[in-house]
Amino acid sequence: MKLSPVSLAALVVAGGLSGAALAQNRSAYIVQLAAEPKATYNGNVAGYAATKPAVGTRFNARAPAALAYGGYLDAQQLSVASTVASAPIFARYSTVANGFAAMLTPGEVLTLLANPQVVTVQPDEARKLETVSTPSFLGLTAPGGLWSQTPNGIALKGEDIVIGVVDGGIWPESPSYADKLNGTTPSATGTLVYNPPVGWGGGCSAGEGFVPAAAPPDTVATARTPRRRPAATAMRRSRWPASISAPHRAWRRARALPRTRSAGRT
Repeated sequence: MKLSPVSLAALVVAGGLSGAALAQNRSAYIVQLAAEPKATYNGNVAGYAATKPAVGTRFNARAPAALAYGGYLDAQQLSVASTVASAPIFARYSTVANGFAAMLTPGEVLTLLANPQVVTVQPDEARKLETVSTPSFLGLTAPGGLWSQTPNGIALKGEDIVIGVVDGGIWPESPSYADKLNGTTPSATGTLVYNPPVGWGGGCSAGEGFVPAAAPPDTVATARTPRRRPAATAMRRSRWPASISAPHRAWRRARALPRTRSAGRT
């Protein structure tokens, strides 16, 4: 949802917030800037070569062009952030998205929305991932569905594809990560149907409330807790029960194997 200055102003008026209240009422937002991120930048800024990878090649974050353009994006982000200098910034993005996440007041949201370098200011909302039945919902398992097709004699089921980042984080106890099937139902017990990816050298790191041995090794290829930012940890803790540790939170980076339930996890 994109918040327009008019709609947000109406929200502020309807709430009857005073100037002092506006200064203290902070919420998490993701601010998207207009410039292309490094992974899709095609070289339209004078002095900066394209960083978008050619078809069939990987993006190289360490390439000189990517580092140079990354510096350009950093400068833009700092310039925009300076217009709301009191807002704590707890994350920055430049590879597949260009922007930052910050704790903003309604007034600061209005300021950013008026900036021509800003495309959207989105509320950062916690969402629970629940489904483990996406393949059937999409018709992948139906007769004639994608998983029954074998072009060139190869079945298309997504085996051995490693997802780079699961934005919702992971909860390894969820049936969505089960490496066994009880009939056709994902289960912690039953027939082992998945194997770990060949040649993958990742692993799971222990964390508060997270035991690597509890993560099915055949479906959770790697799971790690990102480096904590003290300000972010303090500001966002109230959004999660104290018993839920950082490894399970939504901003937790994780890599998982998409097998027969791949769509349900992404």
